[in-house]
Amino acid sequence: RQQLGCSTVLWVEAQPQLVEELRPHHAVMWGVVSDVDGEEVVFNITNNGQSSSFLPLGTHLEHYPSVKVVQRIPMRTVRLDTLLYKEEVRVQDYNFLAVVVQGAELHVLRGAGDRSEEHTSELQSHSDL
Repeated sequence: RQQLGCSTVLWVEAQPQLVEELRPHHAVMWGVVSDVDGEEVVFNITNNGQSSSFLPLGTHLEHYPSVKVVQRIPMRTVRLDTLLYKEEVRVQDYNFLAVVVQGAELHVLRGAGDRSEEHTSELQSHSDL
């Protein structure tokens, strides 16, 4: 991450177990980030850990048939701008924001509000499909 110029990374992760694993080494916030505050969703935890999402697996299953939902956790969503405000995060203190979502990128962007323009110099989205 240093080699890429990302010396100060802020992670946003929805899986409670992964948050605890990341916390000793990274700045991390817990949240099921979407475009609506307080929406009740079922968060699907998968056997590979990388495909977990509040969205259904959908066509992902066609490409990765070995991926299975192993746990379903009821959770509430939070907008990115709300989460940053509640956690009193100064976005300018970070040069990279890693929001870990599987297929919900548009939800996250819609929930960023004005915060997405404050300090965004580059926006990247990654998907295996």
